[in-house]
Amino acid sequence: MDINLFYGMALVFTVMIVGLYYNIKRDIKASESERVEPLNKLNTSITELNTTIRHMIENDQVRDNRINNHGREIDDNTKKIINLDNRTRTLEKHSDRLELRVGKLEERK
Repeated sequence: MDINLFYGMALVFTVMIVGLYYNIKRDIKASESERVEPLNKLNTSITELNTTIRHMIENDQVRDNRINNHGREIDDNTKKIINLDNRTRTLEKHSDRLELRVGKLEERK
């Protein structure tokens, strides 16, 4: 093997190694972008979900406050109805007593 053949083979080997290096580097960059793109989409989706959940929690708090306020109003109205019912019974008793008195007075005449 003469020296020219050796240099030629070394040059071909060096070109092959450099070409292989750049191809691998290019593939890694391409695969990085392919790997990063789904992660970016996932991050965007997670952010949107977090925002949606945050709004749902705020809406739930507003609804809970409204339900609590309506519950208090219902309780207050129930108490008023009970008081009115008791008052009506008392007035009916007084009315019955007055009717009895009027009936007795009419009998005396």
